[in-house]
Amino acid sequence: MNNENMEIVLNTAQTKSALSARVSTLALSSITSETQGLLLRMFSDPYLLEKDEKASLVAQLRECGRDIS
Repeated sequence: MNNENMEIVLNTAQTKSALSARVSTLALSSITSETQGLLLRMFSDPYLLEKDEKASLVAQLRECGRDIS
């Protein structure tokens, strides 16, 4: 994904609102900001993520799952 598209996705009002929301669950607090960014991009448009970004996201989420188990 090029930086211009990423900036568009990350700078929308909806994305900014989602990023500023406070969530106090253990599961979400263990998700890094990098993983949160990938999740937001994936849910805004799954075709924005490159194959390696999707694989990285899955690995990061699995790691988070292990941390809360």
